[in-house]
Amino acid sequence: MNTEKTNYAPKEFTKMRFDMHVHVGGHGLQADDEKNRDDFKKNINLYFNEPKFRSFFIMAEYYMMERDLASDSASVNDEGKVTTDAYLEYVYKRLVQSKEIDSIVLLAMDAPFKKDKDGQYTIDWKHADLLISNKFLSDKVDYLNCRLKCDGRTDKRFFMAASIHPLREDFLAEMTHIINNKNVVAVKIIPSEFNLDLSSFPPLYWKILAGNATYKDFQMAETDEIFSHNLTLKLPLILHTGPEYCFEQGTLKPELNMHEDLKLILKAGVRLIAAHCGARVFPTDKNHIDNFLKLLDIAHSDNNNWELYGDISGFTFYSRLNILKKLAKQTPYHKYLLNGTDIPVPVYQSGWTYKWNLIKEIFFNLWRKHVTAPHHHYKFDSTIIAFASSIFEQFVVSKKASTIKNVFDRDVAIKRSYGFLDNNPDNIYTNAGSVLRDPAEVH
Repeated sequence: MNTEKTNYAPKEFTKMRFDMHVHVGGHGLQADDEKNRDDFKKNINLYFNEPKFRSFFIMAEYYMMERDLASDSASVNDEGKVTTDAYLEYVYKRLVQSKEIDSIVLLAMDAPFKKDKDGQYTIDWKHADLLISNKFLSDKVDYLNCRLKCDGRTDKRFFMAASIHPLREDFLAEMTHIINNKNVVAVKIIPSEFNLDLSSFPPLYWKILAGNATYKDFQMAETDEIFSHNLTLKLPLILHTGPEYCFEQGTLKPELNMHEDLKLILKAGVRLIAAHCGARVFPTDKNHIDNFLKLLDIAHSDNNNWELYGDISGFTFYSRLNILKKLAKQTPYHKYLLNGTDIPVPVYQSGWTYKWNLIKEIFFNLWRKHVTAPHHHYKFDSTIIAFASSIFEQFVVSKKASTIKNVFDRDVAIKRSYGFLDNNPDNIYTNAGSVLRDPAEVH
């Protein structure tokens, strides 16, 4: 580790340029791995249920992600896999090298829970795709920030979005740690990964996120002033909206991520960030982005005081480029939008081999939707138009992104070229600093 100091000044939280949507990837312990089973039971902090042949489509998608990481100089082990430590090393180097991004928010992922035969809520391994515990990620964020300081890069910073399932037996204790953790700037939920509909969340969950809970809600007879203060701070909710193809549960229970009505959460006082703005991933998906924009109008009207925002992570993925182009023209909404990449989901890359692989993937998805899942009903004419538009946008973007190697900078360059500019106070790159919980306010 380089301990030589460099003259980089730290930025105020509200002025930082954020990528507020970066997943933690890589291969951790496997629940069915004999040689790791004892360690796994003792320290359940990192788990990845490798798709193998459970889902051919997701397996192919994971292969593409790993291939992209390896081609961008991420280290691989003897089995050709990118481990979690290697992935975080990759993210660290790319942030340090980035000219466009100052801070990254890494996302934790809690497991689904269910009642066991004794009536206790335990991890539902059958439906668990990924587990990145809050403790594991907070320790990693501490390490990465310490490393940045030692490398003299105090202008860069890592944060985290915690994840907590409401049915955990230790829910209140886990939430207490989250509230007091200065690394935590938000809470992230993918309902399909929790195997739980939003309507099944207890009201206390929203009360805590809205900053309206008291120490009595935590079943405490008394508390110190620090905890009482931190309870009043809002913890923004990053809620996955729209289709989910990175995890099997998202494909098995897509209805859990299709939120027709988010007003219940907004009325509870939660500061809500709709991840992906409900946008479709593939042309065959239903697109909820127009509904999201309408809800933005309602939320920020004179009659309401709701705090609704959206992140445009994953919008430089090849199949969403035409949606990015459309959204960029909606300049009045830019002040409510936050920047993110959705890494390790690929950011657009140029090159004919890459384009051809992605085109084949789209056709495979079309076949999967229309042939193997006839119960889905879509307007195929609009699907073809959207598909053609996505392909056209790939050729347009190739000239804009081909020379930019840094994945974060390439994502910004594409968005900027479409009209997401950074020459005004309310721009997507710094907006997150006014929406996420400021660590300086946490006592």
